[in-house]
Amino acid sequence: MNYLEQLFAALPSIDKEDLTEFFNERAAVREFSGNISRERAEALAFEDTIDYFYVVNHINQTSNV
Repeated sequence: MNYLEQLFAALPSIDKEDLTEFFNERAAVREFSGNISRERAEALAFEDTIDYFYVVNHINQTSNV
């Protein structure tokens, strides 16, 4: 299961189009600007996407919900 599939499985009600676009953009930027492998870029983009999801949904990442 790839990173986006994991995210969509965990959060089925999220906007898949928006997060897919964000994820792909972040992975490309990290890969080319950071001169790192696509695999590593996607791992980092996954973390970026989780952070983005929390921010746009006004969720405190440190809460114990």
